[in-house]
Amino acid sequence: MDTVRGYHDAGIRVAVCPSYMDQNKGIYANRDAFAAGLPEPLRRDFLGRLCDRPYSLSDYFGVIDRLLERLAPQLSAGSAALQLHPNGGQWCSDEALLGIRDYALAHGLRIHMHLLETKYQRRYAQDQWGCSFIRHYQEIGFLGPWVSFAHAVWLSDEDIALIAQSGAMVVNNPSSNLRLRSGTMPLKKLLRGGAVCALGMDGCAYDDDQDYLREMRTAMLNPGETGVNAGISPRDVMKMAVCGGAAVVGEGLAAGVIRSGAPADFVCFDLKKLGEFYMSPEVTPLELLVQRGTKHMIEAAYVGGVQVAGRSEPLKRRREEARARMRAAIEQAEAAHKPTDRSLLQAHIRAFYETWEERE
Repeated sequence: MDTVRGYHDAGIRVAVCPSYMDQNKGIYANRDAFAAGLPEPLRRDFLGRLCDRPYSLSDYFGVIDRLLERLAPQLSAGSAALQLHPNGGQWCSDEALLGIRDYALAHGLRIHMHLLETKYQRRYAQDQWGCSFIRHYQEIGFLGPWVSFAHAVWLSDEDIALIAQSGAMVVNNPSSNLRLRSGTMPLKKLLRGGAVCALGMDGCAYDDDQDYLREMRTAMLNPGETGVNAGISPRDVMKMAVCGGAAVVGEGLAAGVIRSGAPADFVCFDLKKLGEFYMSPEVTPLELLVQRGTKHMIEAAYVGGVQVAGRSEPLKRRREEARARMRAAIEQAEAAHKPTDRSLLQAHIRAFYETWEERE
């Protein structure tokens, strides 16, 4: 509730996704063998931190039930949405995923999960079922228009076709994928195949400034293909950012339109700053925005017709006050928890996954 309250106070619409997992904490597979190879006391510390299922599926649904009740005003007003969030394919059993699907469909909710972010996750699926996550989810009935997949880097051509046919959606996180060396989503193939694609940042943009315009530019310049036909247009990436994002969040957002009856959500940019050096008359404002734009060129942002960001002194003061509170909260949390040196454990984990590299 504090998270929702924070977004509400900032005047921003939010989709809340409480997470669930029930397997493979720490290591995807062969965990006992991995732990047996750790020296003491590292082995004891590693095993002591494992908790595959922090709570049961019924307890998770109880949390969602209470959130549906407590968030009813925000949900009905469209200022908040609620989605179910199984953490990832390797961290959630089929039983849990199908239970989450049934609950979501019964309550008119969406599902959002991370999937195929790394090549190790692709290998996990092949070892488990002899096929990809997407093929397996199609076979068990989990794949459908109720689910969206973040990252979706390691997709096969068959996976892309199944996603498009099912109505499932994908969310590209290009700078996070670059920062974590995960790979590049086959974005051009997905768009060509007719899949609904959105754009996110995973809370992990490569320069830590969470600039959505830079994320749009990164997506446009990383289509997952090379050659003369590989390009993605500014219009394509704007559609991902606006229409794709609204499709993933769910019903009630008339994305990409300003008209009577539509949510008055829009951002105003300073075209003089965009074209400060030079702007060819052949370049459209949209092309200029996607190629050069940054958050520092925003003049104002409106949500539901109310200005929530801008250059006025009251808004600047609110922003600085929020930053100060955030810094204080982080410093307090750091002071309360002694940092743990995990470099040795990380070295063992890297060595473990190096054996998976050999099987690629």
